[in-house]
Amino acid sequence: MRRQDGPGERSYWEDFILDWRDDDTVADLLHAVAENPVTESGGETNPIVWEDGCGSGDCGSCAMLINGKPLLACRAKVADFPPAPIMLEPLSKFPLVRDLWVDRSVIDESLKQLEVWIETDSYQPAESGPTVSPEAAKNAQEFARCIHCGICIEACPSVSSISEYRGPLAISASAAYLELQPSGLQNDRLQQSLMQPGGVADCGNAGNCVHLCPRGIPLTTAIAMANRRVNATAWKRLRGK
Repeated sequence: MRRQDGPGERSYWEDFILDWRDDDTVADLLHAVAENPVTESGGETNPIVWEDGCGSGDCGSCAMLINGKPLLACRAKVADFPPAPIMLEPLSKFPLVRDLWVDRSVIDESLKQLEVWIETDSYQPAESGPTVSPEAAKNAQEFARCIHCGICIEACPSVSSISEYRGPLAISASAAYLELQPSGLQNDRLQQSLMQPGGVADCGNAGNCVHLCPRGIPLTTAIAMANRRVNATAWKRLRGK
């Protein structure tokens, strides 16, 4: 397990030997270490710092690198890994707080930058509201099932320190919102944001996000849909409509 006492501190590895059962998860092993923080060499150590929430894959807080792959610790069965040491590391594309705990507030910042919200500046009578088709509502609900675990961002090769791309999570949230905007009331503010550097055009279409999303959200479908809406809006503006 790779550990680090804080941002800027030297990282180091500690090994633990644990007994486990076939139905144990990586989260179960981390709980066992917390109860008895003793390394393989028999030395006592500080308890491991990591985020733990629901334990059922619904909150996304326990996302980490397990044998180099971003997964939820509470859903990663020990029996599914090769009979070799399991390596645990923090997600690499988020600022480290300590050990396996990272700061995922960048996700909220990305949503702010893309301005994914509903304006409530003025009152509109309920009867004058636009009609949303059942298909659009279903798509929006599917795209919005995200638990903000950050796994799609970690897996995305287009997200890096030299890229402005905000990642599949923010684009999918934008797609969910756009699906709820009827053609006559398009969200120009959001679509303008999606056209900027870091927006939908920076997706490299690798598809890693779909393969690893623990909720099975069709992220590439959401990104493609947002891209179509953005391009359609840009084309209308070019034609002066």
